[in-house]
Amino acid sequence: MGKRKSSKKPQGPKKREGLETNFTCLFCHHEKAVTCKMDKKESVGHLNCRICGQAAISGGSRRQRAAVSDDD
Repeated sequence: MGKRKSSKKPQGPKKREGLETNFTCLFCHHEKAVTCKMDKKESVGHLNCRICGQAAISGGSRRQRAAVSDDD
């Protein structure tokens, strides 16, 4: 007689580690002063320093730009 097979319990979804949203400012060198926000609809990222007021806006990734230009 053989052993009974034990049923495996379903595993939950894997937890993903999030990316950091606070960084050190390149201009004033304060730690965790720069906050980043992503706008996924427009594929634009916003960076703002709370101390010195520097701001930057970055467009989508190269892959996204290549996909958009290939459609033409």
